[in-house]
Amino acid sequence: MSIIASTGTQDGMTRWQKQEFSVRLAELGTTEFINGGCIGSDEEAFILALALGIDLFSFYPSTIKHKQNQFIKAIPNYGEWNDIEIMDRVVKVRKYPDRPALERNKEIVDRCAKLIATPKEHQMSLRSGTWSTIRYAWKIKKSVLVIPPVDRD
Repeated sequence: MSIIASTGTQDGMTRWQKQEFSVRLAELGTTEFINGGCIGSDEEAFILALALGIDLFSFYPSTIKHKQNQFIKAIPNYGEWNDIEIMDRVVKVRKYPDRPALERNKEIVDRCAKLIATPKEHQMSLRSGTWSTIRYAWKIKKSVLVIPPVDRD
C-alpha cells in the first residue's frame, strides 16, 4: 500500500507542476492519497489524483474555514469512510477533524510514505506553510519530491 501526500501553494500549481505531479503520482502506484483539502494546489492535486483513477482519499482540513475547498466542506462524518460519487464513479473519502494548519501538516507527513510538494517559490521560504511541511518531512527523513514552479508568471 502506497500512501502519497501532497502539499502546495494556495495560489495553485503551474501548468508544469500539474503535468509533473500527474506523472510522478502515477509512477508511485498510489493506493491512498492524502492532503489538507485547501484551495489551490490541494484541490488541484485531488482532481489530478481522481483523473489517474485513485479511489481512496483522506483529508486533514485546517481550522481556517475560508481556505478549505468546497468539496471538503461537503464531506459529512469526520473520521468515517464516505462513498462519494464524483467524475462518474464512486470513491471512498474520509475527512479528519479540523486542526491548526501546522499541526495537521505534520499529521499528513507522519502518515504518508512520500510527500509531493508544489511550492509557489523556487527557493525555501520561512513564511510558507508548504515549505514548513517540506522541512518537517526532511527532518523526520521522509521521502519528499519538490516540484518547482517552472513556468509561474
